[in-house]
Amino acid sequence: MDSLRLFMDESTSLLWYSFREKCSLEGQTDSNDKALQLHRAILRSPQLKSVLPHRTKLGDVVQAHKVLGFGASGSLEIHQDYIAPKPGSGNSSAIVSNKLVELAFDEQFGKLFSGDDCGFDKNFRENSVVAQLFLESYAYLLDCGQLFGVLKQAKGAAQTGGTMLLYGAANAHFNALLELTERLTDGLRTRLSKIVEIGEIRFEQLVEINWATTSRCQWIGNYRELPRSLVQVEKNAAELFKHVAKARSEANSLTLKERKEQAEEETKSFLSAAENLTNNSKRTLKIEYNSLQTLKDAEQTTASVNKVSKLLKDRDENEKNKESEQIKKQQEAYLAEKAQAKPEKPSVKMYMVEISTSKVPGAGTDCPIGLVLIGSKGKTQTIELPDEDKSRFESGKTDRFDIEVEGDLGDPVEISLGLDVDSSKELGVDWRIAGLELLDKGAGRRYVFPEASNAVLGRPPFQKREKSFKAQRKNQ
Repeated sequence: MDSLRLFMDESTSLLWYSFREKCSLEGQTDSNDKALQLHRAILRSPQLKSVLPHRTKLGDVVQAHKVLGFGASGSLEIHQDYIAPKPGSGNSSAIVSNKLVELAFDEQFGKLFSGDDCGFDKNFRENSVVAQLFLESYAYLLDCGQLFGVLKQAKGAAQTGGTMLLYGAANAHFNALLELTERLTDGLRTRLSKIVEIGEIRFEQLVEINWATTSRCQWIGNYRELPRSLVQVEKNAAELFKHVAKARSEANSLTLKERKEQAEEETKSFLSAAENLTNNSKRTLKIEYNSLQTLKDAEQTTASVNKVSKLLKDRDENEKNKESEQIKKQQEAYLAEKAQAKPEKPSVKMYMVEISTSKVPGAGTDCPIGLVLIGSKGKTQTIELPDEDKSRFESGKTDRFDIEVEGDLGDPVEISLGLDVDSSKELGVDWRIAGLELLDKGAGRRYVFPEASNAVLGRPPFQKREKSFKAQRKNQ
């Protein structure tokens, strides 16, 4: 229990320092800091307030309504006040309803932390990847808090003489909780590692442009805490995994141990009763009773009980091995059947993307360009646009690319373009777009993206390396 609490406590510290602009104390109040409002509301949640009481201010009440979490579909849900705060609400204590909003698209994540009041350093604002990692980590932390409460109940209800005794359905649930502990811990630890990795990349970029000082970027003060905090998170996670393994071993061996103790107790009770009966009857039967022989028999009986216990254990192991062998055979049969089955060929749709670069001198770029097509039913992975002749995206030039998409994305909704500025050491990597169009070759429909006209992608923090543009159906 303590190892889980320590892991959660250090994870909270790392999240606090991750992307925040100000080097501030955790207990401060700032009505113009959305990240701070969210942080404090989550710490006042029922899952965390009792586990990490030192993280809240004296007098803070428990947050009545859910702030953040994963919904039934697996998508993140966040309270509506963080999507569109009420005018004059000031801080997160103003949450009075229980309405949650699902975050289904990247643009929704990016918009959560934008503007001067978002609490994020400007290097991380309007970044969907950063926002999603940040919120997912808090959601995992909340689930860990709920798990802590359930484990505490299990320990209080089933603890006898310092040893956890769990049987039947309770034992199955306890094993499931232990597995859940490992998965939640590993999921949160993985996300925190990615957060620190993003921080290291951003720090190196700031060093290149001589911005890695607190006078130019306040976040640098917070960044210095991240590596130390991650080391402590990893240390606490390793300790927690040890405790989980020990608890699993104890819980799964107790049933056999209880059988043995019960057999020994019944044997002692029988020998005592037999000895009393013989002593009382020897005068009637006129038989000399040898108490010493009975004690010897008791020792032999105890040895027999130990032998029976070993046989029971061996039988249980054999049954487990048989079950494992059956499961293995079923899996092999399933894999063989799956290998013989002919895979269905997914439907393929063809698109053509037409991108025009501005005629302004120096508007072109040599950096790799990535594209993501977002439809009403899904989206593609990042598609790197080919540059076989090294002459694409020059000033005044229009480039066309054929894109093959598996599955049905639905109607095109948005295109996201990203510039890989890290592939070039040159400072002048900015790319100015003049126009963007998309042709659905199968349906013969053409879409335009007016927001792309005169859009500029470049190296942070002066430009954004990635931007998304809304689609509009073009009249034929």
